[in-house]
Amino acid sequence: MHATSATPEAEPQTGTPAAPARPDTIGWLASGAGLAALTGATFLPPVVSLPLTGAAAVVALIVLGFALTRRGPGVGHGVAGLATALVGFLLAATFVLLPDVDIALVGGEPRYAPPTTVLDGPTPDSGVPSQPVVLQPIAVQASGTAPDSVDGAGNPVTFAAANVVDGDPTTAWRIPGNGVGAYLILTFDRLVHVDSIAMIPGYAKVDSADGTDRFPQNRRVSRADFSFSGGEVLSFEYADDPQFQVASIGLDTTEVAMQIVASTTAQRDFTAVSEIEVSGWVVE
Repeated sequence: MHATSATPEAEPQTGTPAAPARPDTIGWLASGAGLAALTGATFLPPVVSLPLTGAAAVVALIVLGFALTRRGPGVGHGVAGLATALVGFLLAATFVLLPDVDIALVGGEPRYAPPTTVLDGPTPDSGVPSQPVVLQPIAVQASGTAPDSVDGAGNPVTFAAANVVDGDPTTAWRIPGNGVGAYLILTFDRLVHVDSIAMIPGYAKVDSADGTDRFPQNRRVSRADFSFSGGEVLSFEYADDPQFQVASIGLDTTEVAMQIVASTTAQRDFTAVSEIEVSGWVVE
């Protein structure tokens, strides 16, 4: 008789069935808080966004610690929430430390713009000319004047103070001697802003009759002081050149006084000034 072998049946399973996985609600809380903090740092003032990012970081740390302790889901959400909260904090801190930086934001307007640059002088909307113009005084006074003379053709020549504002470099105000201490006063009928003063510091004339150059023939101003109605005094040196030489001023005044401080030597013992042009605008 042959024995037959039977295939044993499988052992029955014991225990309770596994429960379905639950959604990671707490983990989503961490990543959602981090995303909210980053959004707040982008669009909200730093006084609000900084506490918000701090709170989001705390939530992310709690979720991350709980997930690591229970060895369950939520680690990835906790890390993501902590990272976005940190980025939001850095962005909000940048706005605090650099408030004048123009930061362009994607999908929105910049929150901070650079401060407006204020320029000296007139602006197009102020009603003041954008470029200085030559200001004509209502009177010119002189401490003294040289006697009249004649040119190479025998024509009379005068050296009145008004010659310095007539726009003609071939006419001049002239004073006997080296001129040191002699002065001119230009008076305006209202308050003006003086942007600059241009002066020809000698007699810039070539006699049409005999071709004599009057500039080297007479003394030339080499240094002069300019004073203004507010009490300001500015001193300037001049090259030995029969051209307009410009000095920057930038003052408001009702009069301009020019006083000779030094002059050159010359064949004739007279000191002359051909032109003085005061440029600026009327102060409204």
